[in-house]
Amino acid sequence: MRMLMLVYETAVDPDVVKILDELGVPGYTKMSGVTGMGKTGRRNATPVWPGSCTICYTAVPEDKVKSILERLEILKASYPVKPGLKAFALLADELI
Repeated sequence: MRMLMLVYETAVDPDVVKILDELGVPGYTKMSGVTGMGKTGRRNATPVWPGSCTICYTAVPEDKVKSILERLEILKASYPVKPGLKAFALLADELI
């Protein structure tokens, strides 16, 4: 099992959730209003540094990871200005 941590600009959240739903992801946890800085710039939810990010965690079987990442790549490429969207994978064991 893998724990995917998706970090993305909050504006693309509906599209990310749609992908997860279409691929039958069994569940996820989101944290909205996250601020920080990355390759696409600062997101501090202020007039000087507008915007914020969302972090979405989902635990999925190994065989779902590739399809999720492929769909996220397609999503990112579909925007004229590429949004901040990163995916990280960690090994995960369900303990409880």
